[in-house]
Amino acid sequence: MADQPPAAIGDGPDSAVQLQLRDRIRDECARLEESARYSCQGQFEQAKTWRKVNTTLGILASCASALAAIFTFASGDGQLVAGVTAVAAALLTATYAALGPERRAAHMQAVANRYLAIQGDARRFMRVELPTVAADDALARLQELAAELQEIHSDADPINKFAFRRAHANITAGGQTYAVDSSSDHGGSPT
Repeated sequence: MADQPPAAIGDGPDSAVQLQLRDRIRDECARLEESARYSCQGQFEQAKTWRKVNTTLGILASCASALAAIFTFASGDGQLVAGVTAVAAALLTATYAALGPERRAAHMQAVANRYLAIQGDARRFMRVELPTVAADDALARLQELAAELQEIHSDADPINKFAFRRAHANITAGGQTYAVDSSSDHGGSPT
């Protein structure tokens, strides 16, 4: 008897209620894990976009500055080119400063990593710990995980449709599926 999970001990209506509660906790944990998975992947995809913007604006601003410096020593029409490229460099630098792509990419990467952590916590709780803990303790742990996910949601920047589509395509293609989850030997379909 001691080796059985707490919800499986005993007969009667209380154990049926406990089993039903445990099933609902498992379902809710699966929803939480799925939400974290999609949010995580979306943040990673949006961070990639901001890194590209960061690199592109940085290179363009540097090149425009260098060209402006080179044409400064020219005469005639070269002075006009120097002025135009200097203005372009200033506009690119101002755009870079206003958008803050490096900061945005770093923030989205950090949020994605937090989502990844809660995704793993929820999966391990659902698949490993849940069968061994009392239903009340399981409910408390689920509430902790949900509160943590809500905190991450409130800290996350929204993603654009392009990042959402790439995230969905990546997940659908198995981008966040472990080999053990797709193995029929382990009975695992990814959750």
